[in-house]
Amino acid sequence: MDARLISIGAASLAGLVAGGALWALSGGHAQGEAIDALDARMSQISTGARSPPQRPSDALAQILAKPLFATPAPLGEGQADVAVQVFGLVRTPVRTGALLSVGGATAEWFSVGETRNGVTLKAVSGSSAVIATPIGEREVILGASTPGSSEQAAAGAPPGFRSPPPPASAPGMPQ
Repeated sequence: MDARLISIGAASLAGLVAGGALWALSGGHAQGEAIDALDARMSQISTGARSPPQRPSDALAQILAKPLFATPAPLGEGQADVAVQVFGLVRTPVRTGALLSVGGATAEWFSVGETRNGVTLKAVSGSSAVIATPIGEREVILGASTPGSSEQAAAGAPPGFRSPPPPASAPGMPQ
């Protein structure tokens, strides 16, 4: 064997023996006993969970007394349903929605589950939309309106609706 390999092994063994001797001379055994005593004291400490309070706090009672979901007030005498008209539907993998006019206002796009002005769009099919109003849920066919909007349907297009310009070949157009 190589002399360097033998000297490295002998030096490692000599360092281990010297370290053990110095640890024993410096009171290493006493330090081990101190650690054992500290470990015994730590095991005596109670780590159990605290018991719950005997009565719930007033703040918790107030929070639990409030309803989890807000419900609309029931319709009273003289209160009418919201007028809703369906002008367009879209069903794509990216978006599902309907073009609705609520209360005769300008038509706006609603996504499924979206609520505005007391109207929630619940579902969209190929030719109709299911909406929820304060009166309840109903299905409205494309181009139709809810019963509460009969006066709006007679009036024509909602405010802000612009019809497309006539074609260039229309009669009466300047040439």
